[in-house]
Amino acid sequence: MQRNVVVIVIALSVAFGAAAVAATDSATVEVEQEPNEPAVMTVTNASGAPVENASLTVELADGDQPDYGGTGNYTTDANGTAELPAPEETVDVVVTGAVDNETVSTTATLEYRPELDLTVEQATGQPATVTVIADNETVENATVSVEPIDGNATYEGAGDYTTDANGTVQLPAPNKTVNVTVSTEYRGASASTTETLEAPPELNVSVDQDRGRPATVAVTADGKSAPNATVTVDVSDENTTYIGTNETYETDANGTVELPAPEETVSVTVGATLDGASASLEAELRAAPELNASVDQDGPGLPATVTVLADDEPAENATVGVSLAETGNATYAGTGTYGTGANGTVELPAPEETVTVTVTARYQGAEATTVASVEGIDAINESLPFGQLQQFKATLDDDNRTGREIASWVTENNPGNAPDHAGPKRASESESGTDGGGERGPPAHASSGADGDDNDDSAGTETESDSDGSHGSGNDNNAGGNDKGNSGGNGPPGRNGNR
Repeated sequence: MQRNVVVIVIALSVAFGAAAVAATDSATVEVEQEPNEPAVMTVTNASGAPVENASLTVELADGDQPDYGGTGNYTTDANGTAELPAPEETVDVVVTGAVDNETVSTTATLEYRPELDLTVEQATGQPATVTVIADNETVENATVSVEPIDGNATYEGAGDYTTDANGTVQLPAPNKTVNVTVSTEYRGASASTTETLEAPPELNVSVDQDRGRPATVAVTADGKSAPNATVTVDVSDENTTYIGTNETYETDANGTVELPAPEETVSVTVGATLDGASASLEAELRAAPELNASVDQDGPGLPATVTVLADDEPAENATVGVSLAETGNATYAGTGTYGTGANGTVELPAPEETVTVTVTARYQGAEATTVASVEGIDAINESLPFGQLQQFKATLDDDNRTGREIASWVTENNPGNAPDHAGPKRASESESGTDGGGERGPPAHASSGADGDDNDDSAGTETESDSDGSHGSGNDNNAGGNDKGNSGGNGPPGRNGNR
């Protein structure tokens, strides 16, 4: 039986994701596919019935298409269908079939939508990095859009971007913390995420130093201690030097950094950076003062005074340590640690016996040491005049001196027990020019009208009178033991006494 064959060629471009259908009054071929799924080719005759054993050929639409493993020849099954494998990339194919000597054809897009992922990474106050990943690989030329979630918020990084060769986009750090929606599209796939982009913190830096000591730099961020902040130190005057420069520091868990004590006072600029924020200030780091310690004592057996000067000024609250300079059996109640008063002084107690002490003063990072002898009672010079020996009074303490000891010393040092050479010569010796031949005593003119003249029988009787008779005369008779005063003129009577 002879059959009439009508050949109808119909090309149908299938929209993205839609079925490909050859619309004809006779046979048709159509292609249906869900993205990333296998495609199904269906052949029907003019009556719309499925055509079994129809031959189909699948080819790439043009040479610019990606490779596709589904090209080749197919035969429809009892349902008039044949299945194409899912593409690894979106591709356009031409499907051609033969039905009862008819040729039907259609062009279809087999879609591949990658599994898309989107990440946003940002350190506080730093630019944010958006990365687009398709099927576990970064993709170039993906579209990225950024918009604030709050319509009233502003962000200078809002807008559209395209990923670079690394599949990334850099977003600027915000001036204020802002919530944004970041979305991307690539080969029919899309992804989005909501992120908070954090602005740099409010940074503050301070420097605290006790003179002559190391300095402490403290960094805070939004009022809280800022660990891991970077700190730099530069001298303000290029002609000065400071051991703490040319080094980068990092704050500890308390947000602090310790800078070394300067060898000389220096002005520095201290800068700190953290999370895109920065702060700086100028500070003066003061070197330790020039310290001097001295020990003074007014005399043996008296307390001693330690004076501490810093840059020639009294050093209040300086620490003074006193220890014996020589080991041995010597003891001294003044050993120990003291603090100076407003005048920069410390009083040490008088020693019982002379000792040598080491005095060490510490103040504002400076230290000074001196060795001094603190004299005890044993250093008192017995040959000094009695008035100067009164310094001994300062050593007399009811707690450690008995009345017998005090009386003994006074007796030994009483001016009445003066040595032979003490005092002026008697008048008779002076007049005669002799030395040491007679007793020493006051000169003849030393008496006044209030007292009678003294006559010594051994030297004869001495009588003095003046023109107005104001001086009386007196006889000093050793044998009789009577001292008589006779009125001379209007002078007072003499005195009687026994010797």
